[in-house]
Amino acid sequence: MEIVMNYYNYLLFFPIIFMPPIILLFLVNRRRKPNDSLQIPPGPFSWPIIGNILDLDAKKPHFSLANLAKSYGPIFSLKFGARSVVVVSSSTAAREIYKVHDREFSGRFVPQLADRIPQVYNSAIAMSKECDERWRFLRSTAHTELFSSQALESNSKFRFQLTKKMLDFLGSKEGEVVKIADVLFATISNGLTNAMVSKDIVDCWSKSGEVKKTTKRVIEFFTPGIADLYPALLGGLDFWSKQKAADFININVEMWGNIVSKRRERQNVGVISSRDFLDVLIQNSFDDYQIYNFLYLLLASLFNTFDWLHPPGLDSSNLDMSEKFGITLAKEKPLLLIPKFREPPTN
Repeated sequence: MEIVMNYYNYLLFFPIIFMPPIILLFLVNRRRKPNDSLQIPPGPFSWPIIGNILDLDAKKPHFSLANLAKSYGPIFSLKFGARSVVVVSSSTAAREIYKVHDREFSGRFVPQLADRIPQVYNSAIAMSKECDERWRFLRSTAHTELFSSQALESNSKFRFQLTKKMLDFLGSKEGEVVKIADVLFATISNGLTNAMVSKDIVDCWSKSGEVKKTTKRVIEFFTPGIADLYPALLGGLDFWSKQKAADFININVEMWGNIVSKRRERQNVGVISSRDFLDVLIQNSFDDYQIYNFLYLLLASLFNTFDWLHPPGLDSSNLDMSEKFGITLAKEKPLLLIPKFREPPTN
């Protein structure tokens, strides 16, 4: 739904510049014979040109979708520009789709920016349009090397070390206000990157917010733009995606380039002390850019050890629990707590 918020900004200036040619295109398409074989669920009235953008609250689109589901049922359709979208809002309907009709719904929308980065199609599970052989290989490799029982067991010592590191950090901050999201992000990120490349991506806790911003920026690169709303009309005019693609590549090279090049050198001279996910990618002839994309796109005992205190002036009764919708649903104001080491009970 981050898409919806960006679309609102686009639509403020969109009509003045692009309305005349789009109206012409709309009239031409109206004269064409509709495709009777395309069956989509009913939904609210769709306005010409803009579709159902105005039916959604830019700040809380999930509220709008829940309200629409009350009128149109658990499955309904919307239009964003020229794009049709089917919304599934109940667990029963979602289970039916993913368990019974998984193959029919496995294709996915990929923004035009991905066309500017050919390596994405060959190296990213999330950016594959169809479940082809390459996609199955990537998925199988990720499962075997990262998420299987054997892989999790082999990385258990890293998780133990990361947990201890996190607890030591919180212990050093006793009595100070701590931004919980940054601590958890650093722990989870380092857990993943240790499994992938045997290295922490966050060198120190104080920089976890910086790494989080970079990761969020990479994800936002693939937020659809106005050309994705009207591909037939504006697809060839999407000049700004070229610069976005260059920025995406530069960030990936900066983050992973040195790690990958050193690992290749180590393998070339036959020095392999232990094997991780990066070794598997190199041994399967992935080039550097494919590895960068795969690693980054794979990458977005706390309460039993510490008591948590609210900062001065706050308690549970006046804690702000309002939501902010973005790449994921999050608290509008970050959770800040003060760790206090819990003394072991005396017998």
